[in-house]
Formats: sequence, C-alpha cells, structure tokens
Amino acid sequence: MNTLVNKYSKNTLAITKLVCFFISKLLIILSFLCFGTAFAICLVKGRDKYMLKIIVATHGRFSEELVKSAFMILGEQSNISAITFLPGEGSEDLIAKYEEALQTVSADDQVIFLVDLFGGSPFNAAARIVSENTERYRLVAGVNLAMLIELSTSMIDDLDQLVSTIVAQGKESVVEFKLPTQEDDEDMDLDLEG
Repeated sequence: MNTLVNKYSKNTLAITKLVCFFISKLLIILSFLCFGTAFAICLVKGRDKYMLKIIVATHGRFSEELVKSAFMILGEQSNISAITFLPGEGSEDLIAKYEEALQTVSADDQVIFLVDLFGGSPFNAAARIVSENTERYRLVAGVNLAMLIELSTSMIDDLDQLVSTIVAQGKESVVEFKLPTQEDDEDMDLDLEG
C-alpha cells in the first residue's frame, strides 16, 4: 500500500511540475503577446541602414496563414509579403508574384525569401531571383512561425549571420513533447523559472 501511495505521489508530483512548467511558459507567451507589438515596432524602426523585406512563399495558402499568425503576435508588418503557389500556376506565375512583391525594395534594401520546401516550385523560382542578386538577397527553405518571428524582430545587420540565426531558430523550434517516465521522474529537474 505504501509503495502504491509513493508511486501515486511521484506521478502526481511529476504532473504538477509539468503543469507548472507549461503555465510559466504560457505566461511568458502571453506577456510577449501583450508587449510584442510595441517591441517589434521598435526593433523594425531600429534598422536605419536598410529595410529588410521578407517574402514568405509556399504551396497553397500556407504562406498567407503563416504571415497572419505572425501578425497576430507581432502586429502588422509592412515589410512582410505572402506569396501563394496555387494549382494551375507555374514558375513564371511565381516569378511575376515575386517581382510584384519586390517593387517596394530599394537598392540598399535586403531581401530574405522563406519558402516551404527545398527544391519545390516556390524555392526554384526564388532561387532564380536570388542568383541574380547574391549581395542582398538570401533564400531559406523549411519556413516555420518561429523563424518568421525571429527574422521579423532581429537586429542583426549582417545578412549571412541573420540567415544562420533564423535557420538555427527553425531547427530549435521543432521539438517533441514526451511525458516523463518513472525513471525520468527521479532524474527530472524542470526549470520552472523559465
């Protein structure tokens, strides 16, 4: 009976730790949502040397929804465009959409294309444009919301360093949640401070 109570207590403790951990993370996210818009506006206005144009391009309407999600967190951002690649469209349609999005880019501005799949049509069309503007344009495949938020709020001026940062952020944001086992419970040391 004592063993059963101890086992129950350990499981309850582990679940309580997990709940506290996730509540603390939720509070951080909520505070970011409350203060994020003003923070992001300050950061974007801090780019005195150039504007960074971000073009998110995907198969279907994923790019539009990804950009809307970023706007929900950061507020509207005039430097971000969503490009869709819909059934029946070809690479020339994508090039035309990219060129339209690039009309507001000046000679000093930098551009980062974030696309969904390496080797897909949005990637291949963007690669054609980037290959003609290698000094100021970059292309990254595998876009996710964490990458877009990092890119939108970053103050890094060096384009190559900025790309390395968002690629790392994209990789770090892909994680699997696992409930701890009883063995893990003994070794578990959750950082409840955030």
